[in-house]
Amino acid sequence: MKKVTIKDIAREAGVSIATVSNVMNNKPNRVSEKKKREINKLMEKYNYAPNLNARSLVAQESKMIGILYYSTKEEIDFGDPFISDLMTGLEFEAKKQGMFLMFHGFNELADIDVLQRNWNFDGFIVVGAFEHIITELINKISKPIVFIDSYYNHDFERANILFVNNDDRKLSYEATKTLLEHGHRQIAFFSPTFSLTDDGVVPQRYLGYMDALAEYELRPDEKLLFSEEEMERFIDLSSNYTAFIINSDYLAAQYLQQLRERKLRFHSFVSFDNNIFAKLLDPSLSTVDLRQKEKGRISVRQINLMLQHATQEQTMENKILVEGELIQRDSVLERKKEHGKNF
Repeated sequence: MKKVTIKDIAREAGVSIATVSNVMNNKPNRVSEKKKREINKLMEKYNYAPNLNARSLVAQESKMIGILYYSTKEEIDFGDPFISDLMTGLEFEAKKQGMFLMFHGFNELADIDVLQRNWNFDGFIVVGAFEHIITELINKISKPIVFIDSYYNHDFERANILFVNNDDRKLSYEATKTLLEHGHRQIAFFSPTFSLTDDGVVPQRYLGYMDALAEYELRPDEKLLFSEEEMERFIDLSSNYTAFIINSDYLAAQYLQQLRERKLRFHSFVSFDNNIFAKLLDPSLSTVDLRQKEKGRISVRQINLMLQHATQEQTMENKILVEGELIQRDSVLERKKEHGKNF
């Protein structure tokens, strides 16, 4: 059976090839709704799929966005709902915009050179990069880049770069203050390993934690700073604190599971993400909703806008702050009631 081409679709619909192309590229403003439906029915009838490589060569675009997830670990844990929520938002909007995603975890910049040699991406979305990584990526990539959950305090002149973040410092301040308002004073900070010289999400949250302690004239205690690799030690030393900030719902779930296995009581805590399991756990999590799905949707839309205005001199904003929200549930107790729950 002869393979149907875009010319065949255009001929049968009685329109130009350009009109069919507009429908495929989700540009319905250039085509009447009636004709759009007719063209889509013909493509369904013949099971027509456009030749993306040919379109890429002709239009010098691929409709592909590279999702670059930075991690210092060798393996990315896709079981973390933080990642799945973000990917849900990215994929939903990409499908809506007629674009395609390729996900790549990286911890070495050489990976980016290989990607660019082998694939024709229209733009990139980078998640969780530190300042020195961002500088290198800006130098290596000329295509539009949206950085999610990445902080950068240096000047840059390019118009096709955007940062999509929460105000992590403010949100962590509010989370810590919630614990303080419930009578807690010995408050630990439990997170992935970080350095304040790397201006990322976790350092920003640590600064917010310190801001709240300072407001109550409390000094941060280095003995109350724990990394996620120290889960057992964190639990063993629980007599040193009455409450804590924990940097993800996923980490909080692991903490609660450890307590169940050891039949120990939980301490009050606030976590981050507000993922699908936050209200299903026992106790349900008091957590900061970071609106990860919305960050994904915004990022794809902004990449598309950058591509549309690539040849125009247009000043676009280079930072978007997504409003977060503290959701209070059962994992925060008044100081005098903090040992009220035993697993």
